[in-house]
This record gives sequence, C-alpha cells and structure tokens, in this order.
Amino acid sequence: MNDFTFGVLTFNHESYILEHLESIKYLIQEYGNEIFVDIIINDDCSHDKTTFIIDRWLKLNSKIFRNITKIFCKKNIGTCQSLLNIVKHTKTASLKITAGDDVYSCENLFKYGNLSEKVSILSGIPLNIIDGKLRKNRRDLFEILLTQSIYKNKKFIDRFTGLSNNNAPNIFYKKTILATSEYATFLSQYDVVEDWPTQIFIAENYPETEFKLIEKIFVYYRRTDGSIFIVANQRFIKDKSLVYQYLTNQSSKWIEKIFIRNRHFLFLINKKILNKILNLSFYLFLIRSVPYYTSTRRKIENISITSFEEHYTEIKKRASSFVV
Repeated sequence: MNDFTFGVLTFNHESYILEHLESIKYLIQEYGNEIFVDIIINDDCSHDKTTFIIDRWLKLNSKIFRNITKIFCKKNIGTCQSLLNIVKHTKTASLKITAGDDVYSCENLFKYGNLSEKVSILSGIPLNIIDGKLRKNRRDLFEILLTQSIYKNKKFIDRFTGLSNNNAPNIFYKKTILATSEYATFLSQYDVVEDWPTQIFIAENYPETEFKLIEKIFVYYRRTDGSIFIVANQRFIKDKSLVYQYLTNQSSKWIEKIFIRNRHFLFLINKKILNKILNLSFYLFLIRSVPYYTSTRRKIENISITSFEEHYTEIKKRASSFVV
C-alpha cells in the first residue's frame, strides 16, 4: 500500500473540524513519509463557518496531500448521498471515512486500510470525547467486545439482525465493495443512516467475508448537539424504521421476525426503561454474553488511555493555535 484517502463528512462542525484535520495531519507527519495521501471533504450545506475553516486550513496545509477534493453542497443531501459522493471521487484502494467532529488517534491507520480478501469490515475500538477529555466508555466497550465474541462463529448477517454494538467511526469498509453500483443503489434508499444499511449490504452480499475487530483505538468518538439523531430526528427515525422493515421482510425465520419487530416497536416508542424491560433481544444478548463476561471485563480494565490523552492534548493545542 502506498496511497490512502481520508474521507471527511461535515455538517456544522466549526467547533470541531480543526481537531479532526489536525489529527489527519499528525498521522501523515508521523507515518506517511512513503504514502501518497488524498483527502475528500463533503460538507452537507453547513450553516456555520465549517467550510471557511476548511478552506483556510487546506490553503496552509495543501502540501501534505497528493489530491484535495472539496464537495461543498448547496443544499442538504443527507449522510448517505454525502458518503456516496466521497466514494465516487476516491481513487485509492484504501479509504477511511469519518465525521468531522471525531478525531483520529495516534495509531498508525495506514497499516490497516488495505483489507485482506477475507475481511470486508475491519473495526477498532473507541475512546469517547466528553467535555473536551478522553474517557473510556466502559458500557460501549463492553458491548462492542461482547458483540465480537457472541457473533464470531455465527453467520455474518446475524450480527446486524440481532442486537449488537458496532462503532461506525472506528470502521474500515472494503473500498471495492463501496464502489459497486449495487451498493450505491442500496444505500440510496436511505437518507441519514448510512452505517447500519452499509453493514447489512456487505453481510448479505459478501457472506463469505468477515467482520474483524482488533483491539486498537482508531478514532476518538464525539457525540455532539449536531449529531444526526438530534438535528435530523424525523429523518433518522424514518431511516431506522426502514432498516427494521427491511430486516423483517428479509428474514425467513418467524422467531427472528418477532425479535426484530419487538426492537422496532421499542425504538419507535423511545422509552429507555421499557427498552430494557421489554427488549427480547437484550435478554438474548445477555444470556449469550455470560461465557465472555469475565474476560471482556478484564480486557477493558487493561486498556490504558495515557498515551492517547497525551496525543489528544497535542491535537487540541494544534487546533487552538491555528489562526482562522
């Protein structure tokens, strides 16, 4: 591998985009001496200063990239079409797409971009950015690691029809799959929810491949007031419902249909307590996780975030010193 593309999805990220871009610059400076790096930025019609900041930063840092592609949409087209825009303009075999409010870690991502023939989805694990500091979200990590243990010997699609936790910002998808017309047609049915449909498409169409989880931190994950599930709430709900309906229609097992419909119903009523008490899939996940509970808990406790905290402090320093 000697080339790599960073795809950036932005929407009203003026408060965060500099940290994201500086984290890309850090990776190139640390590990990218022999790699040609492209960047493709799709801004979905931001109403703030996101595109101005991007233009300013790229003007001063253009030399670190081989190619720069800016797609600044004049109207809001949704996350799915924005992602497809990036895929369409990508010329490299290795592609990592992440939202502009997240931050890349100090891990050498270039080593992981060229997925093997057997692997169609490769994921790391996240640290969370909360109030400007890195945190281990133990619940998320626990669910992500348990998901891998529970589904590793099951059919690929089971991971996405059943209850699971898959952190999209930390995921690499095989670019050759994303570049197919079949994938573009499938994803175009959705608007703002791109991760779950993408994973379902890959699992259904490439069942001989696998989801590989490695215990490396690729991305610091930040959920903000600009998150899709908040700013595009009705669009988000519509998309998620479409996915549940699709899975129900695709399933040939009556018991699986009951579990999916149960989750769909609880998603629509949106009551946290009921979602735990009445969620049939939650109890199944809990039962399946019992053999892996102790070892998973030990793994989480052994995750050290000191080096990542130092790295994120450096990224914040670089971002804050940049004159817009």
